[in-house]
Amino acid sequence: MAKLLKNSVNGHWNVQNYRGGNGCDCSDIYECMRKEEDDLKAIGWNNIMTFPIADGQAMYQVVKEKPLTLAHIPYGDAWQIPNSHMRGLSYADLVKQRSLNKWWDNLNEQ
Repeated sequence: MAKLLKNSVNGHWNVQNYRGGNGCDCSDIYECMRKEEDDLKAIGWNNIMTFPIADGQAMYQVVKEKPLTLAHIPYGDAWQIPNSHMRGLSYADLVKQRSLNKWWDNLNEQ
């Protein structure tokens, strides 16, 4: 059973309510997007779980593997998965997603 931290991850998201929102120091939306992408790279894709939702994806930083502890990443439209989905996640789901990501990366290299 996964645990969700109440606060979202550190990074550019802490200074805005939405891209270009309150406290954002970006000159335009494209600069915000670049900063968000840099924050994602700093976390590392191996430490991010993603879930397809509507026209985007929900993103969570893996804070701790055992017990699985996640922090919401309000990237893009800031989609979130339902609480029932969150409670059903386990370390095995993280391992499976990492394995699939590695498979896709190897496929893209060929």
